[in-house]
Amino acid sequence: MSISRPSEFSLLAFHQMNSSKQLSHGKAKRHARQLAARATRRTLSEITPLNSQPQTQSPLFSTLPPELRNQIFELAVSQFEDRTRPFSANAFWYRPGHHYELRTETSLLRTCRLIYYETSVIPIRSATHYFYYNRQSYDLPVDNYLHHLARKEQDNLYHLHFFASVPLWDFEYLQKLLHLPFKRVTLSLRHSDWLGWKRDTKLWLGRLNHELLLPHTCQEFALELETLQRKKNELDEIVQRALTWEFQADDGAMLICETDRLVTSSWIGRSDYNNIRCEAHSPGPTISYHVVRLSWRLVG
Repeated sequence: MSISRPSEFSLLAFHQMNSSKQLSHGKAKRHARQLAARATRRTLSEITPLNSQPQTQSPLFSTLPPELRNQIFELAVSQFEDRTRPFSANAFWYRPGHHYELRTETSLLRTCRLIYYETSVIPIRSATHYFYYNRQSYDLPVDNYLHHLARKEQDNLYHLHFFASVPLWDFEYLQKLLHLPFKRVTLSLRHSDWLGWKRDTKLWLGRLNHELLLPHTCQEFALELETLQRKKNELDEIVQRALTWEFQADDGAMLICETDRLVTSSWIGRSDYNNIRCEAHSPGPTISYHVVRLSWRLVG
């Protein structure tokens, strides 16, 4: 009995069929996980003091007043810097206030239903949610964890901090995040985020206030701009224009610049990014940075 060699077409059809089966199987598994996650969120959302044990045997509930107990819970489950996981001094995301990876301990939420009821929103509410655009493994997809939060958790979102990139000045990514009810939004442009930063191009920033629509829940918007100390005058020109900007929320409300809250600062960092050296912006081992922070607040 002879066996003929399969044609390229039959091999292609076989691989396509096999890939299709794998894809369908993957979708089915993902769908099952999503259904399980929804069921879990629904169960957790139904927890109330009425269907929980009163925990009167615990001093947390029988002795301490609620105000003190809540302070303990805030300390236990709020976001914090993990000092055992420092960023490298030449990492893209290393800068003042960003020296360590962030962490949130949630084991307390699993101790009992009553503690879960009183603490479940604290990790979300206390956290600053950071997103880095165009930063390799730190990029996050638009369909991220925030869009899978329960409504109660989304309503407790507080601070979004987005690191943008002028060369990829596409606000679709950010605008999808701004559909969520953040109360405070920070947008940062670092030295390496400006267009042509490796070629020492003149700083440019379009009319950001015409491109960005903030959520109606936003009470404060901050814009943080960073460049080299020797380009301070270029940045100051942009800042003077930005002081006249107003930002609009999606309900028509306006956020006005608080000129008295303009903050300038400086810091010194490494000149090699992720062990890649760029002679164009600093001939030495360090870089001196100039940073300006502007703030807008909701009118009324």
